[in-house]
Amino acid sequence: MTLRKQYNQYVKEWMKENPPFAGPYDSECLSFKQFKENMIGGAQPKILLTQSEDGTLNLDKAFEAIFGKELEPKYKLVRERDQLTKTSVGVKWLEFNEDGRYKADFEDIAVGRSLLMSPFGPSFTWQTTTVTEIVEQREDYIKFNTENSVYELFTL
Repeated sequence: MTLRKQYNQYVKEWMKENPPFAGPYDSECLSFKQFKENMIGGAQPKILLTQSEDGTLNLDKAFEAIFGKELEPKYKLVRERDQLTKTSVGVKWLEFNEDGRYKADFEDIAVGRSLLMSPFGPSFTWQTTTVTEIVEQREDYIKFNTENSVYELFTL
C-alpha cells in the first residue's frame, strides 16, 4: 500500500474519533456557530482582505481572529541525503497492519512506525516510510533510518 493510501486510511480513522470542526489544538477548534457565521455563503463577510494606502495587505479582523493565527513550529526534520528540511507544530508516529492499513498512532518512535508531521487532517507536512532503525535518541533529538532515507528530528 502506498504512503498516500496509508495516510488516507489514517485520516478516515482520525475523523471518526474527532469532531468535524476540531483542529489538533484546542485553540484551533471552531464551534458550529463560528463555522456557520464565517464560512457559509450569505453570512460570510465579503471582504476578507484589504489594502492600505502604503500597499500593506490586512486581514479582516473577524477572519484574522479565527484563521489568522500562525503557530510556531516545534519540530524540525532533516533528511540526510539532500538536507530537505520540514517543520511542524506536532508529530505522530503511525503504525500500520500487515496489509498496509492504518492501525494506531503514538507519541513515541519505534521500529515499524512511520513519522507524520502536522497538521493532522486531510493534508500534512511530511510522512516518512517505515522506521527500520533508531540510530540515536535524546530528549530533543532523534536520528533514525527508514526504508529509504536517514532522518534527524529536532525538538525546537
